[in-house]
Amino acid sequence: ALLFMALDQFYQAAFGDVVVHAEASMGILRIIPEFLYGVALYHLGVRLLLGRRAAVLFAWAAAILLVALMHLKADDRWVVAAAGPLVLALAMLSKVQAEGVLKARWPRLGGEASYALYLVHMPILIAWKGVWSAAQGRDSQYVLGWWEVAALLALSLLAAIALHLLFEGPARAWIRRRADRLWPAPEARAQMPPGSQPPDV
Repeated sequence: ALLFMALDQFYQAAFGDVVVHAEASMGILRIIPEFLYGVALYHLGVRLLLGRRAAVLFAWAAAILLVALMHLKADDRWVVAAAGPLVLALAMLSKVQAEGVLKARWPRLGGEASYALYLVHMPILIAWKGVWSAAQGRDSQYVLGWWEVAALLALSLLAAIALHLLFEGPARAWIRRRADRLWPAPEARAQMPPGSQPPDV
């Protein structure tokens, strides 16, 4: 988090804006601070081991903090920084013995399809606003109605699950098989349970 804040201060001093608003001047390079933050969280998560009760409490506290910051309209940099502990807490939950709802299939499917949701939600939103605003003869910058938010959320979730099951999951399995032929996996990785994923970082 300190590294992220330091890089953000450097960017703000150089360009007069914060990293999370740097699309116009940095493009994809704005992701570098968040990427480094994710790498640091991953290495911390590898070394950290919590009991089940502590992991659950950590996850709840991190989630409440993130939602509270968003509700209070805190600076975007604090929201991004607070997302890190939540990701770490969820990683800690994955290390403990799953019970109840955590053992169900749908939470795991939701986690596995989360990247697909990241990919599909903006195209769906942009397409909807463009088509609907043209049909209504108004500017596409209008604020979505509650029914539009509900419909687009449901559509995005269904599209993400379909993309994951039909393309992302099979493609990942194929890439792993090919990679294991070229570079045999270490014993520890070879024993990963079915459905588990290596870290995105």
